[in-house]
Amino acid sequence: MLAEIDEDYQQEALTALIWLSYAERPLMVDELAEALIVNPKSIPSVNTENRLLDPLYVLDILGSLVTVSLAGSSEPKLYVEVVNNAGLRPHTRNSEVRFAHFSVKEFLLSDAVRNATMFKVTIDHFPSHFFLVGSCLQYIIHCHNDPSGISQSVRKTMPLISYACQQWHVHLKKLSETAQISLEALVLSMFTTDGMFSLWTWISKPYTPRDECTPLPWACNLGLVSVVKYLLDHGAEVDVWSDRRGTALCRAAGNGHVEIVKILLEHGADISKAETGEQETALHQAAAGGFDEVVQILVDAGAQPSAKDHEDLSRPEGAGWIIWYILVCI
Repeated sequence: MLAEIDEDYQQEALTALIWLSYAERPLMVDELAEALIVNPKSIPSVNTENRLLDPLYVLDILGSLVTVSLAGSSEPKLYVEVVNNAGLRPHTRNSEVRFAHFSVKEFLLSDAVRNATMFKVTIDHFPSHFFLVGSCLQYIIHCHNDPSGISQSVRKTMPLISYACQQWHVHLKKLSETAQISLEALVLSMFTTDGMFSLWTWISKPYTPRDECTPLPWACNLGLVSVVKYLLDHGAEVDVWSDRRGTALCRAAGNGHVEIVKILLEHGADISKAETGEQETALHQAAAGGFDEVVQILVDAGAQPSAKDHEDLSRPEGAGWIIWYILVCI
């Protein structure tokens, strides 16, 4: 099947296969086609002049390797079957592209594909996630820099923007620490460049009021230690409240990010102020997540096990269960 791919489109095919192999969710036709214009190793990283004249051409490039699910239909079909069926044309925004069979992905990720001379590189785990992180971040930067990009129609004019904003940090977490460090400058730009953070958070959580989205809690939520340190060293308010999920300390504690919890406490985070919109303290959230070490750190720092949540409960769901957790589980 690989041999059937046109030699003129081998690089596009490789890019598409990397995305299909490691994407965190099924991609729509227009998303996959848009991904072909992004290469974080190139200058520019996003070249809109390379867009396919029709997003459906990406299905022509991949041929029998993929199927497409038509809007309103759960049955995937080979694209050639679709075009041979008069009157049927996949809607590029809500038609999913998938591998034609699970064995296609298995082959692509196996050692056997190394014998396929058409590809200069293989579709390995870490290099592929590194490529996807870079692609997502560079695409967000491109949308931010494009005067026509930041508007209500951005999802239509920039088809990959939703995926890029929602999934870049997921791919980042799958990299080694060394690889993550090499991407620090790009990642930091998401939190410090004027308008970049707003674009990212607006696309990720469109119904959250913009004034409730602030960089430090988001960095703490994602466990980005270097970003947290940078923001605090450059004047970020340690007890800033964000996104109805509490302070930065709540975010870090609720996700079990031990090092970040320590950093916030070292910078004077006030445990008494660490309350979410439902009045749950950082201690509540750490205990609920089963993060023993975080619970112990917070208690040692003065957090009150008797603190009650938004329902003012004393049974196990409220203050009592925190005391029980500390006595029994730690």
